[in-house]
Amino acid sequence: MAAASTSLAPSGSWLCTQCSSTNDAAAEYCVNRRCRTSRSCGELAAEESLWPAEPPVERRQRCGVCEGCLAANCGVCTCCVDMPLFGGKGAKRQPCERRACAALLAQAEARAASRAAREEAHASSLAARGEVERACRDTDRAAKAARREEERQLEQAARAAARLAKAAMRAPTPRGEGEGQSGSRRGAAPKLPTDPSAYGWGVESEHLCDGASVEVLAVDDGFRGAAFRATVLSMQPDVSGSAAKRRKAANKIQIRYDELLEAEGSDAKLTELCPKQQIRLHPPPAPPGFHGLLRVGDPLQLHLDDAWWDVTLTAIEAKAEVLFKVSSVQYEATHLVQHDKLRPCWMWSAANQSWRYLIIAGCGCVPFGEPTQHSFCFADGLPRQHNKFFEMAAELLGRGQL
Repeated sequence: MAAASTSLAPSGSWLCTQCSSTNDAAAEYCVNRRCRTSRSCGELAAEESLWPAEPPVERRQRCGVCEGCLAANCGVCTCCVDMPLFGGKGAKRQPCERRACAALLAQAEARAASRAAREEAHASSLAARGEVERACRDTDRAAKAARREEERQLEQAARAAARLAKAAMRAPTPRGEGEGQSGSRRGAAPKLPTDPSAYGWGVESEHLCDGASVEVLAVDDGFRGAAFRATVLSMQPDVSGSAAKRRKAANKIQIRYDELLEAEGSDAKLTELCPKQQIRLHPPPAPPGFHGLLRVGDPLQLHLDDAWWDVTLTAIEAKAEVLFKVSSVQYEATHLVQHDKLRPCWMWSAANQSWRYLIIAGCGCVPFGEPTQHSFCFADGLPRQHNKFFEMAAELLGRGQL
């Protein structure tokens, strides 16, 4: 039921819309308190219980026995002068000041005291009600402030969570150990580290010894970035000659290239001293199933002219056979090759003594010296699908041709 309201009737009294009756208490309550809320007669009756009751009205009359009642008019006071008996107009209509009744004076004092007591009681009740209302308002304000603070904290938490989610989407996702990281977008090319030591160049290892199979990083123009296979002849080569020549040979390793020759037409393999920063252990071949996971944008290495070059996969073409189209990272060159010419961009993990690589599909790992122990972890949020080479390779394996 809707709350009752009051409306001002034409007679000037307040009309309760709930009981359709005039209610002077409603008028007194609203006028005195300036209440903005509607109250029904039942509620106003409860309010009236807090107000002090008015004393019964008694007829005032002289006692007729006191000294004032028995005295005669003096004829000289202002009240007597106003009397027609003494030639006045009778405007005051008051008795002689000498004839003041003691009983009426006592009644007037009692009424004044009663009125003061009622006003004081009414003021106390209003003050108490005001305290209660203020306490209620304070409680409501505190509750609203608490709700606003809670909503603000929830909104801040939601905004912080949204910012973290966006940052997580933008930030690269680490894959394994080291600096290698995946791309900032789902399905984007992984972001490889730029530090040469992440790929094993110049990293000390117990496996790097005389007779070890290594790769040498070329720094000459036209071959910069290419990796040539070689064999370590001596970790501490004995260099004879001047002191300057011996100092120049310090921190260098004597190696012999597996493919490069001393001169054109010669059968002798090229032998030279190389800085340790240009030498790393020879990584394993591409693990089984690696080429079936490749996608456009993957970083790879291409075997061309007896060296491995950094390239990027740009297309996979499947006709009579599956061919991979790659473009060089450092040079403006494009090649269309078979799968056996491609391998991962191997990175070296000194802590685990293992080789690892990153592609769009995920990350792989091969322990050193155990090329068959290959493990692969798919990237989060990407479908585990293979390319056309995987389907053709499975068919060739079934025929025994691969």
